[in-house]
Amino acid sequence: MLNNNNSSDNKCNKITTYIEHLVLEGELAPGQKIPSERQMCAKFSVSRAAVREALKVLQARQLITTKHGSGSFVADIISQPGPESPFIQLYFDHTRTCLLYTSDAADEED
Repeated sequence: MLNNNNSSDNKCNKITTYIEHLVLEGELAPGQKIPSERQMCAKFSVSRAAVREALKVLQARQLITTKHGSGSFVADIISQPGPESPFIQLYFDHTRTCLLYTSDAADEED
């Protein structure tokens, strides 16, 4: 029997990864509005509940802020200094930047 919770987690992960990608690639800047719930529902063929779950994850990571009636916006994550900064965490969690960093570190050791 399929575990419905895993399916829900996968949908949530796809949405959070998508928004994170937009931020890291510079397609969404701090203060810029992210795609609406309706747009993300259509793009990922998911329910609004799945989109809201993803938004809660992004809010918990301090990557977005939500203003009731206005939408969700990219947080000002770049101006928050230090190793615990949401931007630094996002940067090092991203597959491509993580690979670049480990590759550069290996080159420096040679």
